[in-house]
Amino acid sequence: MPSVNFVGEIQSAFADCSGTLSLSWGILPGNRAWTLRSGEGSGETQVGCVQDNSDSVALNHPIDAYYETSSSEGWPFLVVEVWDKSDAGARNFVGCGS
Repeated sequence: MPSVNFVGEIQSAFADCSGTLSLSWGILPGNRAWTLRSGEGSGETQVGCVQDNSDSVALNHPIDAYYETSSSEGWPFLVVEVWDKSDAGARNFVGCGS
């Protein structure tokens, strides 16, 4: 059975706020032919602080997921949600992407 290993990292996120951010992420298979065999298919990065002279947050969050498939159609893709966690105990949605 063909297999694909997704290896990489979420290096940083751009922000237009002065607080702290984290990302929720997931690898979404394009169809049922893709099966996650090892690793994590979704997760959340640690919280990072926006630096004074920068508009980005360093996250350096690793991704390592191993999939098996019976079809080369419907390739998986990465989706992310950006959350502002500046307020104690609150999660404010900032944006998303894929």
